[in-house]
This record gives sequence, C-alpha cells and structure tokens, in this order.
Amino acid sequence: MRTFSLLTALCSITCCIVPASIWPAGNSLAWPLLQASRNMLACYQDVDIQTPDSSSIIIRYYQANALHALGRARMSWHLMGDALRFASEMRLFDESVYQHVDAIEGQILRNVFWHLHSGDKSASILNNVPITLHQILLGSTITTAFCGQQQTELINARKYPDAPKFEEQLYEGFNLCQRIWSAASNVLVDIQVLVHVHSRFTLEVPTSDLTKTAITDSYLSFSGVLDTLPEWLRDPMVMKSADERSERSQRRAFWTQRANLLVTFHCLRLILVQKCADHGLLSLLGLSEDETMLAFRKTEIASDLLNVAMGVPFEALQANGEPCVGMSLLQILNSVTNPSIVARAKSLFTSLLDILASLNSRVSAELSGDFAS
Repeated sequence: MRTFSLLTALCSITCCIVPASIWPAGNSLAWPLLQASRNMLACYQDVDIQTPDSSSIIIRYYQANALHALGRARMSWHLMGDALRFASEMRLFDESVYQHVDAIEGQILRNVFWHLHSGDKSASILNNVPITLHQILLGSTITTAFCGQQQTELINARKYPDAPKFEEQLYEGFNLCQRIWSAASNVLVDIQVLVHVHSRFTLEVPTSDLTKTAITDSYLSFSGVLDTLPEWLRDPMVMKSADERSERSQRRAFWTQRANLLVTFHCLRLILVQKCADHGLLSLLGLSEDETMLAFRKTEIASDLLNVAMGVPFEALQANGEPCVGMSLLQILNSVTNPSIVARAKSLFTSLLDILASLNSRVSAELSGDFAS
C-alpha cells in the first residue's frame, strides 16, 4: 500500500510540473492520481503513524506539492505540516538517529529532512507561515549531516557509468540550495528578534554597533553563498561523458540546478531588501532609505533575475521567484515618479510576462490583469 501511495503521489506531482507542451495529458491526470494516493494512504494511515519510515514523509511531501500546484494552498500546508511533524517526532534533526537505520534508508531520510528544512524556510519567507524546523523551537542544535560517513549511492552505477561522481555533484548543488534558504532565514530571524525585543518596550528599532554587526553579518553570509559555485554549475556545458545519453542527462540536471539556485537567490535578495525597508534597516545593508534609490535597487535585482532566466535553456527554467519580482515591479510602476526607473521597471515587467507566458504560468495571467488595471 505504501508503494502504491508513493508512486501515485510521485506521478501526480510529475503531472503538475511537466509543461503541457511536453505532456498535454498531464493536467487531466494530476488530480485522479493524487486522489488515488490519498485514498490509499487513508487505508493504512494509523499503522503509518505508529511505524513511520522515509516513505511516510515523502508521500505527504509529494501530495502537499501536488495540492499546491493544483491551487489548494490550505490543504497543501496541512499535509506539509504532517510531514514536518513526522520529521520532528522521528528526530531527523539529530545525527545519532541515523545510526539505527541501514545506510540507504538513512541517506533517504537525510535527503528528506533537508528538503523539508528548505521547504519550511521557503513557506516562512514567501508565505508568512511559522517556522517549524528551527533549532530554537526544536530545543536542540541541528546536527544532521548532508551525507553519512558510509558512502551510499542512490543512482544505479550499472546503468550510468558516471553515477558516483554525478551523484556527488548533485549533492553539492542540493546542499547549496539548503544554505541559501538557511542564510536568508537567519537574516529574517535576526530582524524579527530585534523588532520583537524593542516592541516590548515601545522603542524604535535602534541601529547600534551590535545590531549592525548581527544583521549585516547575516546578510553578508547570505550574499556570499554562491561565490564558490562549482564549475559544473557555473557552466553545465563543461560536463563530458563517454556515454552521450549520460552527458545529456547530466547537463540537463545541472542546468536545472543552476536555474533554481540563481532564481531563488535573486528572489530572496529582493525579499530581504524589502523586509529591511519595512523596518527602516536599509542602512545595515549599505542602502539608502530614499524611496527612489530603493526602487532603483529593486529594478537592479529584477534585472539580475531576468538575465538568469534568459541565460539558461528553456527546459531548465523553473518559475521559482518570479511572482514576487513581478509584484515588486508593479509596486514600482504605481508608486515611483522617477521616469527613468519607471521606464526600466516597465521594460523588465514586460520581459517577465513574456517568460511566464512561455512557461504557461498561472502567475502570468494574474500579473497581466494587474498591469492592465
């Protein structure tokens, strides 16, 4: 039953994310497959809760993502909450737990935990959902390593000769993604703690040397996360393999990772700038509080993101982050009077709509309507 529920959940999320231009039937199959997965899970849910394993979390994670893609945000977060509770109750944040499971199951659990960890940060930053997997709330430091001491290969080396090296490189990109979300979350937590402490005493947020050091250091750590991007993520075309099929699949995977990393990074840059602006802390990032200069900075970040979007193969482009950039550009168009900045924001916004329309994104229609009005 677990296998059936897992496979149908995987097929459902695949139907949701594969473009209709590649698989036209995907949209019509996503919901029936999701229902089949959820119905089967309901049949053994009590047993699953009593004796969970990696599939218990993965099934709910896939189902939550499928529901989100299908526009059921509240149901999606409820299921994601179940997955997060499993991770907490199984103490997947504690490295010692992995000593009691076999190597393959242990590595899958590690992957699941770090996926949930970044998903938790994503939900908090993008959707204002409370953080769950934070060491302050867990009451313990997160000690889980990305990989166990025993080398465990999840890709079949007999089918793909370069599998061990390829898997190691994939993990490096995966780890970078976790670091981006964690670093951004640290900046926001520092800001929230500062604002909370001083709100208790009805004081304005100060900018003492200690405050500057804490928030500025967090932001500098975030800004430098991608400085050591490995060569295969700087330019996936450097990947070579004796097997043409392996070479194509590896390049495709690294293009996808590159797009996700850079789009996520620039989107988070925009969010952090806005959060600091909301609390009058832009000076800690070396920026001016002037509204025109803030709008200029936002258009620079939007331009960086669009350059990434236009510099990767179309199949690798994922619509992760464009909505918040689009809304910021709309805000600039509606609130800034400087003609040069407005003209640039309008040009970037038009380019963004073109990209989203090509991706058949739901966000394209929403932003187009807002722009027209």
